Amino acid sequence: MALDAGAIVGTWVWEIPSDRFTADERFAEAFGLDPDSCRNGIELAEVTKVIHPDDIALVNDAIAEALAHGGAYRCQYRVAHGAGFRCLEASGKVELAADGSPVRFPGVLIDIDERRAVEAERDRALVLLEGFTAAVPGVVYAKDRDGRMLVANRGTTELIGKVLFWQSIQSPLPTPNGPARCPLTAHPPNVRNRASG
Repeated sequence: MALDAGAIVGTWVWEIPSDRFTADERFAEAFGLDPDSCRNGIELAEVTKVIHPDDIALVNDAIAEALAHGGAYRCQYRVAHGAGFRCLEASGKVELAADGSPVRFPGVLIDIDERRAVEAERDRALVLLEGFTAAVPGVVYAKDRDGRMLVANRGTTELIGKVLFWQSIQSPLPTPNGPARCPLTAHPPNVRNRASG
């Protein structure tokens, strides 16, 4: 069912001792490989040769780490696709023999092109919002429904008397009588009223 949903675009199994990598037709299509060869089994080197040159070291390091310790593997990279590259995420698990040696590595391939595009658009919107907020004179800020500061300009910083760092905004501090609150929202009510008025 998940394969038909479009998020997962293929599955694979790598038999490590024999270096036999088998994959389904959708995986073969995503990597531009021959489906029959993938179904019958190829060497891992055949699969990795279509990975973007800037990403291959990252992929090799992630594979080596998973092989050394077993367990979960997750890596994002680009593969040649048409005239450009396609962003994929591989997620799998290295299975170990009783002696601790890696023997089998099954996994799934996930298309993350759309997610990357959405994240890029979100990042562009945040940069625009931060630029707009910084350019507006006076006191400008926005909070979420829980009272956590999301964005604020220099006027807000000067009024509250605290330097704004995204790290402190995104890491709320606990309060003794209620939910976690951002350090910037722990000011007295009269300061809040002046800031919003």
